[in-house]
Amino acid sequence: MPQFMHTPERHPGRAPKRHEGPRGLRILVAIVPFIAACAPAPFQRAHPDATTADCVARLNAFDTAVDLAGLASADLRRIDGFPALRSDRFRASFRDELDGMPRDHPRLAAWLEHLLALGRQARAIEAERLQALAGATTLPALDALEDCAARVTDWDRQHPGAMRRLLANVAIPDDYRWSARILGLYLPGGAWIYAWDAGERRLDLEAQFAGISAAADPATLARLAPAPVAVPTPDVAALVPAGTLLPTTAQPVVTPDVKRLPPTPVFAPLRAGGLQDPGEFDPARFVYRPGTSDLAGTPADDDATGSLTAAPTDAPPVTPSPAPAGAGSEAQDYPETAVSVPMARVVDPVAVVAGVNPDAIPATAPRFPLPRDVLGIPRPDPGTLAALFREHAPILRLVRTHDMAPTAAADLPGAVMATGNTAVPFGIDTGNPTVYVRHALTRQGSRSLLQLEYAAWFAVPKPGDSGERTIDGLIWRLTLDEDGSVLLADAIPACGCWHIAFPGPRLAPRRARLEAIDPLTQPVGLPEGSGRLELLLAADTRHIVGLRRVPAVDDRNAARAARPTANPNAPETHYTLRPARELATAVTSGGQAFFGPQGIVPNTERTGRWWQWTSGIRVAGSPRQWNRQATAFAGERHFDDANLIERHFMPHSGAIAPP
Repeated sequence: MPQFMHTPERHPGRAPKRHEGPRGLRILVAIVPFIAACAPAPFQRAHPDATTADCVARLNAFDTAVDLAGLASADLRRIDGFPALRSDRFRASFRDELDGMPRDHPRLAAWLEHLLALGRQARAIEAERLQALAGATTLPALDALEDCAARVTDWDRQHPGAMRRLLANVAIPDDYRWSARILGLYLPGGAWIYAWDAGERRLDLEAQFAGISAAADPATLARLAPAPVAVPTPDVAALVPAGTLLPTTAQPVVTPDVKRLPPTPVFAPLRAGGLQDPGEFDPARFVYRPGTSDLAGTPADDDATGSLTAAPTDAPPVTPSPAPAGAGSEAQDYPETAVSVPMARVVDPVAVVAGVNPDAIPATAPRFPLPRDVLGIPRPDPGTLAALFREHAPILRLVRTHDMAPTAAADLPGAVMATGNTAVPFGIDTGNPTVYVRHALTRQGSRSLLQLEYAAWFAVPKPGDSGERTIDGLIWRLTLDEDGSVLLADAIPACGCWHIAFPGPRLAPRRARLEAIDPLTQPVGLPEGSGRLELLLAADTRHIVGLRRVPAVDDRNAARAARPTANPNAPETHYTLRPARELATAVTSGGQAFFGPQGIVPNTERTGRWWQWTSGIRVAGSPRQWNRQATAFAGERHFDDANLIERHFMPHSGAIAPP
């Protein structure tokens, strides 16, 4: 029986009457049944067969076990009453246009298959987390559970009432807590305080970008980004793990006299010596160039996480061009088995040590437009994804800014590793520079577009002089147009704060959104020309303070020689591309996941949360998982909003549309 507490309202200058409290309690108790009657009741399937009912119970039991262990996957949301399915903002965005369609319509069937695929993905991740905690012998057979999920979904597909309830429940709630906003007086004035603070930060960021853009003298750029640090001579055998791949059509290069080592698991203990101390290096400037990638052979996954998996051989074909509404072939199911990327070349470790940049190896250009399913959703093949990730991987250049302390060390990116310390379960191995990749989806009007996400995780000092370090991250995302060109680039710290965008020439900002309380910061547009994008990061904050194109490999030596203060012989550190799914499944032996049940990285609390809680963002300032990143303190915005482009941008009047 629920207990109700009532605090009587007090009127200035008048004490409450003795009967106000009990009467108010009686009124509240009296209206509770009416409130409950208005609330949506849990979905109950009408007379399912015994096997279907048993399958529903099994799926619910699995979810309960995951919740009790605190290992639920937060990026894909459960749908009330539909334990076989999961949703995200992109898939939920199809709800209105599918509402009212016959239940046997190909588009509705394809959409349902997408939700089922997300459910499989979430259960696979949660099962891996449980296995790391409890051991395989205590877990139900995942194959049998997926058979149950398919059976329940097939039952729902045949019942109009179930489909109507699914369409009503599939929407994703926002990641803002209005209870905190109300208690924090967000509406009377808090929103405007956040808007003012965001405006000040925006002006400061635009000034930094303008300063770099105005520095036409290469010496000035070199002063802002001093010479790169010399990398300690590594063990050649450990430089490039076995299976490290680069997309290319060239034949594999094999060096038989070099021993190759297997890659280190993301949750393996740190090697001897612990975390590499950034203070050991000259913090002036660090350049991280895309080097090797290890994107093949990862567990099966789908669009939301960016694994590289092959389409099943028995799947129906997909259309070779964007499909209009209601047209196209049958939708493919998501693949179940991972395979090696076919267009790949093993990097020669000796050549890397000798200074030959892997960028010199030409990548096979993907063919556009990409295949699409009946919903018009891009379905790139594994080789295309590998090539796209390699082609668009950015250069990270950490620079000293004018307000950075002279003795401050740079925050370095690295691989996420378990520390063995229960108080701080995860750390960053800066001796192993790594960028984690995944692909996602978004919409521009009726078009569905492919996105490439790159996440660099950094070891950063905690506030104060304790010498302890915590974790922060930077997310760099590219939205590709239908012809493969970059339509939009945007970035956030892993906390979701301070969302900035760099529109391509086909987009123009909406003036109304620029004047709104939560405008999207747009310091500059995408640099024109060819060459790899280089992100200039403030070495102590990881904020992007500049963006430019780097000359092609053949022209880079000439460009370096033209900079008088740069060292043309300075080596560059190469980072490895790894699938972001490794982070989703990383669990310590004590049962601590890298992404907690709310998607937040544990033990990463910032002091700003003590006053930023009034924004409604849970544990504001802490890094969090994809699909859980609220990006506006004033107003509401999420990094994975399906209508983000259409909301903030419009087609540029002079732009050439893709064919």
